[in-house]
Parts: sequence; structure tokens; C-alpha cells
Amino acid sequence: MRRNPGHGHWTGHQSRLNRDLKNLYGSPGYAREELRAEIAGLIIGSEIGIGYDPSQHAAYVANWITVLEEDPLEIFRAAADAEKIQKYLYALKQEQSIPEGISLADAIKEYERRVRGPDSRKVLEQENPALVAARDAAVVQKRTERLQRELASQSAKHRMWR
Repeated sequence: MRRNPGHGHWTGHQSRLNRDLKNLYGSPGYAREELRAEIAGLIIGSEIGIGYDPSQHAAYVANWITVLEEDPLEIFRAAADAEKIQKYLYALKQEQSIPEGISLADAIKEYERRVRGPDSRKVLEQENPALVAARDAAVVQKRTERLQRELASQSAKHRMWR
């Protein structure tokens, strides 16, 4: 199964876990960051049951080996940072989830209260993706129900004219 280690890298921003993300591809610093994101991806993938596919990241292995040969203790620092990544993402998920029991109508109301245009939707997608997803699901559900009613009505009319 595939997964995206991008969220691991996202946590490195200075406003989050503040790791050095300015290293060039192929540099030891870049390899260290990739190692952290990969270990975090492995941990999270195992915990949520999506697994891990190492073949997607084989290109980085040579760089990781070089970094680890130069400093064998780097694996411990990378693992510790990976655990911080995992904890940060889990805490963020918990903060941004829809409270248990909120109705789809309430999700739509809260979304509409907070979103007043495309820029505010983008901001809300970053701040609370769970709310945006719940609102979008509610809209799809309402449209589906409306279409089902229309189809049922047309089907009834069609049967009546047979």
C-alpha cells in the first residue's frame, strides 16, 4: 500500500516542529530529513493499518546508509524525531476533528459561518480539514438524496403512463 510521507515533512516547518528543511536533494541533511519522514510513515502506517511499501523510497537508501555510517547514533535521533512527528500529527488530528455526535446540518452551518469565499475555504482546509470534509460529505449526501427523490418521482410517473 502507498502512503504519503509529505505530512512528516510538513511538520518540520519552523512554526511546527522546526527542523532544518533547507537542505538540497542528495545532501546529508536532506537524507536525515527523509529518514525522519520515512520512520514516521512506517510508525503511522503500522498503527492505522495501511502498511508500508519500502520500494517507493529505495532511491534514498544509499543516502541514509552514508549518513548512518558517518554517525551511527543518527538512527536514534531520527527515530526520536519520527515519534515527535507521529505525536504532532495525532494531536493535530484530535484537535481538528468534528466532535462526536455533530449532525451534518450542524457541520454545514459551521462551515457556512466560517467560509465567506475561496480564500477562507483554503484557510479552513488548513485549520480544520475534518470540518470541510464533513461539510462536503453532507452536501454530497443531500444532493444524492435529492437525485434519488427525483428519480423515484420520474420512475413513478413513467410507471403511471405504461
